[in-house]
Amino acid sequence: MGIHGSKTWLTATVMLIQFFLFPALVFAFEGRNARLPGPMQPEPLQIAIAVASTLGAIVVSRQLLTPKFNEAEQRVLLPFESFVTQFTIIGVCAAANALIGIFTGKGPQVYFGMGLCCVLLLTVMVPVYFKMRPLYQTATATPQSTQP
Repeated sequence: MGIHGSKTWLTATVMLIQFFLFPALVFAFEGRNARLPGPMQPEPLQIAIAVASTLGAIVVSRQLLTPKFNEAEQRVLLPFESFVTQFTIIGVCAAANALIGIFTGKGPQVYFGMGLCCVLLLTVMVPVYFKMRPLYQTATATPQSTQP
């Protein structure tokens, strides 16, 4: 099935939905730490993961959203498989916050990780999905060299 096939975008849509369901499912099964008393400020590990994952998600999304042109000034898209790989990296960056918050935090620290996960999904992953979907549906992707 080519780029225009509905099955390929069904895969991307399912990935987007599962990244939103992931924190809720993990919280439902392992969220008992949220009921424990804990400090209001996040753990240093949570802050480090938050900074790293936010930077990672922004850098990858910026690479996806920055238009690239060939010699004839025509827009060149990454192959769809590369797009899905980078789209997954953005989701994993967001989900890392939920995991760290749930497994290392207590009380409000859990909600810090869950909240940052949702913020990254809504501000980075969803815009990438909705901006790139029409481009891939209306254009034919041309393989792009990843070498400098």
